[in-house]
Amino acid sequence: MTENLVNFLALPERTGSLALFGKGYGFSALHEADWLRECSVLYWGDLDTHGFQILDGLRSEHPHVASVLMDEATLLAHRDAWGTEPSATRAELTRLTAEELLLYQALQDHTYGSAVRLEQELIHWDWALQRLADA
Repeated sequence: MTENLVNFLALPERTGSLALFGKGYGFSALHEADWLRECSVLYWGDLDTHGFQILDGLRSEHPHVASVLMDEATLLAHRDAWGTEPSATRAELTRLTAEELLLYQALQDHTYGSAVRLEQELIHWDWALQRLADA
């Protein structure tokens, strides 16, 4: 699952896989997709507070969803592509892993700078392909 159309269209083919484009919060339409419970599901969203909120929401019905490319190493490796998140969420997210929650809180607390955001389509493609292949 990917939040962004550019990334969705550029995803490499992978045998036995299906790519889903959520258009941000559009993944809420999948809450009742029972067939997803039988699949291994990866979610790749923007590295910002809303990306983590979308992930948390997905896990409300599909707790097995794992994030990919939503980690501190990815964020720090792409400082040149950082932007500003216009309106960060301060929602309490209860379905993130410990690592995801630390990064979410760091983004909220401006640990890396004021309103830091890394949009997924700005992640270097060679970096993304390697991590996707390993996922």
